[in-house]
Amino acid sequence: MDRASSRLPSLYWKYVSDVHYADETEAWGEIFECYLELDEEGWPFRHLDAYSNGNRCSYDWNHLHDHWGMLPDKPWSDADLEPDPRFDYKLTAISRDEFEQAWRTGIHLNRDLPE
Repeated sequence: MDRASSRLPSLYWKYVSDVHYADETEAWGEIFECYLELDEEGWPFRHLDAYSNGNRCSYDWNHLHDHWGMLPDKPWSDADLEPDPRFDYKLTAISRDEFEQAWRTGIHLNRDLPE
C-alpha cells in the first residue's frame, strides 16, 4: 500500500507567516496562511499556502513539490506544534471543515493553471 492510501488524516493546523521561501512569492503579499493536515503519526498529508493576493499553492502525496514549495518531508512532533520564539507565528488547531473549505477555495496556481 502506498502512503497516500495507508494513512487516515486526523489533525488540522493553520498558521499565518511572513516568511517566504521562493523569491516569486514575495510579490504575492506580505503574509500568507499555511494549512496543514497531518496523519496520526504527524506525517503531512496535505499542505496549502494561501497568499494575501489570492494566490494558492497546494501539496499532497500526488503533488509533492514544485518551484513554489513542497509537502513537508518529515513527521511533525509535539515540539513542532509549540510556539517557536525564532518565528513570528503560532500553529493553531482548526477543524476539518475549516481545512476543507480552504483546500477547495480558489485556483491553486501549481495545479489548476495550464503549464
